Amino acid sequence: IKSGDPIDMAARYRGSSIYMPDDKLPMIPPNLSEDLCSLKQDETRPGVSTLIRMNRFFEVMDFKIVPSIIRVHQQMSYTEANLLNGKNDPITSLYKIATLLREKRLKAGAIQITLPEVNVWLEDNREIRYAKIDRENPSRMLVSEMMIFANSLMAKFLADNETPAVFRSQAPPQQRLFSGIETALMPNFMQRKHLSRAVIGTSPEPHSGLGVEAYVTATSPIRRYHDLLTQRQIKAILGFGKPYSKQELDEILQATSIPMANAGRVQGARKRYWLIKYLEAMKGQNFEALVLDCHRDFYTVLIKEFMLESRMPVSGFHFKHGDITQVTVQHADARRNQLSLFPA
Repeated sequence: IKSGDPIDMAARYRGSSIYMPDDKLPMIPPNLSEDLCSLKQDETRPGVSTLIRMNRFFEVMDFKIVPSIIRVHQQMSYTEANLLNGKNDPITSLYKIATLLREKRLKAGAIQITLPEVNVWLEDNREIRYAKIDRENPSRMLVSEMMIFANSLMAKFLADNETPAVFRSQAPPQQRLFSGIETALMPNFMQRKHLSRAVIGTSPEPHSGLGVEAYVTATSPIRRYHDLLTQRQIKAILGFGKPYSKQELDEILQATSIPMANAGRVQGARKRYWLIKYLEAMKGQNFEALVLDCHRDFYTVLIKEFMLESRMPVSGFHFKHGDITQVTVQHADARRNQLSLFPA
């Protein structure tokens, strides 16, 4: 996909792929994004590889970024990868490396927010299904750390070659509430409130939240336009094509900022719609909730099962933030984005 060609301009207009429980709007046409540009088992694909040499203590000796040809020998689910962890399999070594990489980032000041994620989808018969995902399970943590590792090394590569790119940075938090890994929900919600806003620019700056000196996202060029831009800058250093100038990148980033923000809003709104739609059939049922905020007339609570925030009237009950309580679904209307909860 060449810069400025029709497919590229359409991708720039979208900013990213949008994934919703009932639909998917790909940034790049499916015959490319799901076939030629996608890593498929037993198929040869072109790629950009970050090759890292480590010593037996898993310390980085050196690395290089190269154009490559990739053949995936085995595709597997997160569950299948978890079953292999701890056995005589390369995944066990990768998990050890990922654990050490995370420890190093945490020592450098990274803040690890460990909130679970809820995926919602519609079956072929339009039945609403959901799954609560622990993002800290071994295979998900492994993928996350390897992605951060590759992206931070690509950021170093771009910075060392004095090439502008789509760098992500973040100032230190306004307040640090914990260090290391904290699994309780309330501290994670509170810490997330104190994080500084992430900034996107064309020059390398430290990313406090990740604990790295510079950061780009270049691992998902099929579904994020920023990653596609950064891969083009990397490939230009490697002799493939001409790099964007800082001014060109700044102009493109300005053009993509609104579609990127809209994509995030659409995804969040559609996910909330289908969760409330699911709760329409759950009227009168009780769920465990966490009190996130206390206001004069209402509480902001989190239904833990769905990681869904909603308001609850005060109505004579007295809670403080951090309290766990049972709530009853009194009314749910997805079309109007209404969810009425009362203490059980």
